Amino acid sequence: MSLPGTPAGADGEGADAALLVALSECLTSFLENGDHGASLKYLLRHVLERTESEYGFIGAWITGRALRVLAHEGIVWDAVENRAFYEAAIQRYREQGYLDFDRFGNLFGEVLRTRRTVISNDREHDPRSGGIPPGHPPLTTFLGVPILRGTEIVGVIGVANRKGGYTGAEERAIQALVRQAAVLCDSYLQRRRAAELEEHFRQAQKLESIGRLAGGVAHDFNNLLTAILSGVEFIEGAGDDARARTADLADIRVAAERARDLTQQLLAFARRQVLELRVIEINTVVASAQRLLRRLLPEDVTVETALAPSPWLTSADPSQLEQVLVNLALNARDAMPGGGTLRIATDNVTVDAADAERHVGVDPGDYVVLSVVDSGEGMSKEVVAHVFEPFFTTKSVGKGTGLGLAMVHGVVHQSGGHIRVESELGRGTTFHIYLPRRAGTVDAVPAEPRSARRGHERVLLVEDEAAVRAVTARALRGAGYGVTEAASPAEALALLDGAPELDLLVADLVMPGGSGVQVAEAFLSRNPRLRVLYVSGHARQVLDTATAVGPSPEFLPKPYTPSVLLEKVRAVLDAS
Repeated sequence: MSLPGTPAGADGEGADAALLVALSECLTSFLENGDHGASLKYLLRHVLERTESEYGFIGAWITGRALRVLAHEGIVWDAVENRAFYEAAIQRYREQGYLDFDRFGNLFGEVLRTRRTVISNDREHDPRSGGIPPGHPPLTTFLGVPILRGTEIVGVIGVANRKGGYTGAEERAIQALVRQAAVLCDSYLQRRRAAELEEHFRQAQKLESIGRLAGGVAHDFNNLLTAILSGVEFIEGAGDDARARTADLADIRVAAERARDLTQQLLAFARRQVLELRVIEINTVVASAQRLLRRLLPEDVTVETALAPSPWLTSADPSQLEQVLVNLALNARDAMPGGGTLRIATDNVTVDAADAERHVGVDPGDYVVLSVVDSGEGMSKEVVAHVFEPFFTTKSVGKGTGLGLAMVHGVVHQSGGHIRVESELGRGTTFHIYLPRRAGTVDAVPAEPRSARRGHERVLLVEDEAAVRAVTARALRGAGYGVTEAASPAEALALLDGAPELDLLVADLVMPGGSGVQVAEAFLSRNPRLRVLYVSGHARQVLDTATAVGPSPEFLPKPYTPSVLLEKVRAVLDAS
């Protein structure tokens, strides 16, 4: 007995068997990998066989927006006739796994509008046909069947170019598979809607975090600016009282340094801080931090250590990793208002594939693990979910900025590591920091900077911020250097022909209308021996991605003081 709609002359039993095989392959594919496109392809191939069609497609209806083609077979575009369209479409399909069509003045658009089968056996003269794009294979006959869920259309099956045209028999052959196609298309649409809702939720969380970040930054910087502006006004009214001026200047310096530290914490959170990574032995950092913790922790907090006897080497910025330990310890102190135990441990750990499955973000491999454990109040799951967000804090007003753990997270990830937190209310908190194992030997500790020496060389200073340009030029001239100033890349390039022989270019890396790299390229083409020092308020990563030029170009992050600037300038000029 043949299926309803079996083409004349077809073997009914063979058709039944083929249908069962197609449905079985489709279901198996979907259950094994959940791939709607691959599963729909099984159905489409069987549809083409049953209807003796040259090519076809199955598309899901993205309500009000597009027909999303999830499976297509037999369609070969002419890449020469409309190459731009062809290449763009192929690229989109490779990247996304689907193509969207949003023009519906055509035959498949008629299916969507009417939610009924459309048969066209003379496409060229059919008023419902809106034509086909250049490069599309010839379309002589067409059969489009709506994929329905109840009365709602969720997609379309379209086939084309059957010799002799289409009849109700081919429609009925497709109808045998429409129910399965409806299940797959509906599943795809539900997953897509769930993904969109999840993305909206994620964006809402991001906006909430950004709002908290902006509010926290404004609060902290307004406090610091109040101290700085008040100090300036006190100095202006101090008259000849040198002692009062000195005290006010000291207060201004403290506030400015706190502003600098706040900026560094924000950069650490954003993973844009300038880190000086070196190969280190982790126990040395712990020992150095312990000396500082003795002064910061109250007597009722006992510090214990359990250090690996022979820890593997890793790479980090020792000073920043020490600050990570201090921030974690201070966080633990606040979680133990009645005192308790703080335990710092190091260990060598090999993470296998099973461990990596349990701990998101930690790849299989060898790690040096630094753990900080407290016996404090612990945190709820809700708090743990937000613990690394900037300015998120459970402490009372004035007791914490909410930047400490954000800074910890940023430094660890910028060092190539991963941080994991375990906590439960009433049972304390544990932070595990995973730092990848490094080969080699411990890097030597950099020598202490020497006092800045004077110079006589010629320097071109390119800086768009007037206040920074003024103080930088003042510091350089005060140390004996000849300085030519430029307020923009264009102004600097205008000096290219008339400028005296230069020894050093000091250029801001990011400026309106150009960059320090562009200036350096132009001047180096005239003087390949020119030394280059880039300065920037951005992180060093900006230099690394800017394809910096020059003989061993150097980088100095802002903010800098005159003494730091002069030390760096001398080092660049004296480098061999």
